[in-house]
Amino acid sequence: MRVGSKYRNLPLRHKLRLVIMVTVTAALLCACAAVLVWDRIAARASMLNELDVMAEMLGANSTAALSFDDPGAGRELLATLRAKREIVAAKILAAKGKSLASYRRPASPASAMPDFREDGAWFESNRLVLFKSVRLGGAKIGAIYLESDLEQLDARLRRFGQIVTAILAGTWLFAFALSSRLQKVILDPIAHLGRAAKIVSEEKKYSTRAVKVADDDMGQLTDVFNGMLVEIERRDEELLRHRDRLEQEVGERTAELVES
Repeated sequence: MRVGSKYRNLPLRHKLRLVIMVTVTAALLCACAAVLVWDRIAARASMLNELDVMAEMLGANSTAALSFDDPGAGRELLATLRAKREIVAAKILAAKGKSLASYRRPASPASAMPDFREDGAWFESNRLVLFKSVRLGGAKIGAIYLESDLEQLDARLRRFGQIVTAILAGTWLFAFALSSRLQKVILDPIAHLGRAAKIVSEEKKYSTRAVKVADDDMGQLTDVFNGMLVEIERRDEELLRHRDRLEQEVGERTAELVES
């Protein structure tokens, strides 16, 4: 109620500017939210695809290590993941689920890696997990497990948030400046009509006329206002003529009484 009362008591200029700014801000927020959701979905799909490609390459290079049950070759292969800062953990699994070699990012807290599962990938609270089979000659000889953090997504979200904030601020300022100029198209005819009404009210000058700017609602209101003044002026003239006649009649009657 208090906010509504303050809004109702604002000058028309401020009300119009507030309506414009609220509308622009709401539209921009909805648009940015839609873009954010789309970007988040696209980023997750891209991250999943990159991890799948990485697992495919590791699987292709790990066939020899799996075929000859060579943990050393497997560890050397997984050691190349040090260049991939987003990879938290990885593991090469034999066909029966036995771990051939594993990798964990340096300085990363130790945690248990999940057991062998069917091919698939899923997002958890703070990571992306993927299992992918390794095949040789059509036979499944093992699997690759990869675990990635979501720092890329979080960093992308932060950058997007900064960009959106900058866009909102710039657009808001631009809309504020533009609305200050464009609202004159609406406010100037109203102000002119108000000045004309004030002259009529204070000075009783019924010959005053408001200037019609366009054939819109304000133009129709101006026509009604001018028509009202024409009617008032006509009635005022009739009253003056009627008063003059009465004064004349009173004068004539007084003269007759004096003569008699």
